[in-house]
Amino acid sequence: MVTEAPDEAPPGSSQRDLVKRAPGAILREADPWALRFSHVSASASAVLGYPPEQWHHEVRFFETHVHPDDWGRVLQTLYRATAEGGTAHLRASHAHGGRRNTVDANDHGSRR
Repeated sequence: MVTEAPDEAPPGSSQRDLVKRAPGAILREADPWALRFSHVSASASAVLGYPPEQWHHEVRFFETHVHPDDWGRVLQTLYRATAEGGTAHLRASHAHGGRRNTVDANDHGSRR
């Protein structure tokens, strides 16, 4: 899930470098078919209030924290983005209450 992150990296920059410099961004890698996270950046705690360990270990974390009205559309977009790249706008719950409008971006396929 990425919020307020730049669309393109400057030459020579990695996505991880961008996340370190972009407040409000979370870099995460996941198996889109199992919806399990293999990496979540430390910024997740500041952005949504959930530590990376919770993203890794909580069963159905993503489904539980995406607004129910957005879930079907987000799931379709995730599967399509895995093959083609793309973004999805969604509302995610914050650990301290309320919702955050976020953008989930995928850069053409999973990294395996």
